Amino acid sequence: EFDNLYDVYNFYNYYALHKGFGIRRSLSNKSSATGELIWKKFVCNKAGWRAKNKEKEDGSEVVSRCRETRDGCMARLNVRWKRHGKWVVTRFVKEHSHTLDTPRK
Repeated sequence: EFDNLYDVYNFYNYYALHKGFGIRRSLSNKSSATGELIWKKFVCNKAGWRAKNKEKEDGSEVVSRCRETRDGCMARLNVRWKRHGKWVVTRFVKEHSHTLDTPRK
């Protein structure tokens, strides 16, 4: 359990640093009644896929200048806000679909 999302992020980031991967904030959801955030997902920085390249007006493909950094990794930490005022971990996936770096990198 955590008091706020800042603590959740710092905890998962510290864990990730020691395991050899980076993290990023992902999806979240707000209550339709109050508009307050009720759950949040933190994922490996290699989670998901980037959008495919678009085509130019002449039909040729736009060449991306960025290297692909995502590989569909499923590692994540999901938290949900509970009525007692704490953020509670609801899902934790520690397996990665890629090799991890050494903590020094």
